[in-house]
Amino acid sequence: MQTHPLSRRATIRTLAALILAGGLAVALLLATNENSASASPTAVPRSVEAQLTHLQNSVTQLRQRTQTLFANAHSAQQRVIAAQKKLTYNQQIEAAKQAITDQDSLYGLLFNGNGPDGPRRALWGRKIFTGEGPFLAYNWKNELIQSQSYAHMKEEIEGAVDTQPGTWPDPTSTKGSMHYMFPPTFKSINLKHAVTITPSMSVSATKESQTPVTITIRVYHDDWEHTSQGWRKTKSVWFRLD
Repeated sequence: MQTHPLSRRATIRTLAALILAGGLAVALLLATNENSASASPTAVPRSVEAQLTHLQNSVTQLRQRTQTLFANAHSAQQRVIAAQKKLTYNQQIEAAKQAITDQDSLYGLLFNGNGPDGPRRALWGRKIFTGEGPFLAYNWKNELIQSQSYAHMKEEIEGAVDTQPGTWPDPTSTKGSMHYMFPPTFKSINLKHAVTITPSMSVSATKESQTPVTITIRVYHDDWEHTSQGWRKTKSVWFRLD
């Protein structure tokens, strides 16, 4: 097929224009890249710089979140450790209260006897008291009972040992007695010291008659210390309520 001369010239002009436009576009692109390179010290396109900046911000946020997580985990661990210490301490305090309560229960069993065995007042003294503190008695008027008060508990212990019968049951005594020590109330306690108030009742009865001779109602105010031998009274003050 033959092409009209005018059409060929128009085609050639169109191609020439397209080539010129492409050259201008390439030149413009090169100029733009040169301007971008000269404007950026790192010769990195601005789009890449924006992505790097966004990535750096994300890393910083991730680091901050990680640090927060570690701080929260450490705080939670500290709370768990504190709770464990508190639980252990509370368990030790409960064990101390039980030990002191047991000591109070031994008071009457060792002083008066436990049935098959007679009074063991020397053991009563060693088991219950340290021996150095005062042992003081007051009547219901809060007046000191001189005959039952001692500057040092060891004096009261020695006096009690002197009255201990040589045989048991004691054939010379027409009466039997018992100190009934009720559970103590703890005014204060830690792992070394305690202060208690203990209601008590002493009953003396004629043997084989089931007839009470005397009933004495007391309340003991005691200071305790945890020694190498266990809990011991360092001071004992009791008040008659009858």
